[in-house]
Amino acid sequence: MHRYTYTKLTAYLLITLLISACGGEPEPEQNNTTTTDMPDMTMDMPSQVEEPEDMAPEVDMTPAGPVCSDESHTACGMLCTDLSTDVNHCGECTNACGRGASCVDSECLCFGVGQTWCGEATCVDIKADRQNCGECGNVCSGAAYCDNGTCTGDGFFGEVIALTNIARTEARDCGGQFMPAVGPLQKNDILGVAAQKHAEDMATRDYFDHVSPEGVTPDDRMRAEGYTGSATGENIAWGQTSPAEVVQGWIDSPGHCLNIMRDSFNEIGIGYALDSNNRAYWVQNFGRK
Repeated sequence: MHRYTYTKLTAYLLITLLISACGGEPEPEQNNTTTTDMPDMTMDMPSQVEEPEDMAPEVDMTPAGPVCSDESHTACGMLCTDLSTDVNHCGECTNACGRGASCVDSECLCFGVGQTWCGEATCVDIKADRQNCGECGNVCSGAAYCDNGTCTGDGFFGEVIALTNIARTEARDCGGQFMPAVGPLQKNDILGVAAQKHAEDMATRDYFDHVSPEGVTPDDRMRAEGYTGSATGENIAWGQTSPAEVVQGWIDSPGHCLNIMRDSFNEIGIGYALDSNNRAYWVQNFGRK
């Protein structure tokens, strides 16, 4: 059909040219159109045109990981790594050893003496960390302390209370103010909970103050835990490594010494926590029932 129409048109144009060459007058132009009868060039077209089917196969655009030539290496993303030694992919691609740890035989091991890897980029001393006491994930509840891998209410807490009471048995000069000997303080668990929470908050958020960043005072904390005594007080310390060291430090400081020696206090609670660098935060809460 296409070929026939094209040949017929060509012949028609040829005849027209011959007539013009022989002196025939061409039709005047009218807006780039012509009145000359032309053969019907219309082609039958379907009323609806369907889109051609996409015959191209689906292509997976996900980048392929590398093929590791060394049998001891594993593809982790686009890198080949040795899972037995790589601190960023230790034992498995998604396990990264944190600061202060190395990867040995596919296990994260801590540099610090007595520290154990407890996952989530954390090296802890399971003999002292109340969040991982004795084993990773074993949290000491309430005011309990992790003493040599065992959750207990004694340990450092009991030793701090004992040393504080020993100090109260002797009259002493607290920065120029004479304080007579007084009776012992009794352990109060509510005061202990408030003290422990404040020690942990300071260790976790890296500040050292009686008043929290939100403005919460020692009395606020003790009352929030339910303490109803008539008087409250607080001593805090940072960095001391033993009960003897921290109690002596408080005695040598006039303001802390006054709290220890006050006859108006007859109850005590202790808090203790370690920060991410294994530095200790200590809290003594005092009250009067």
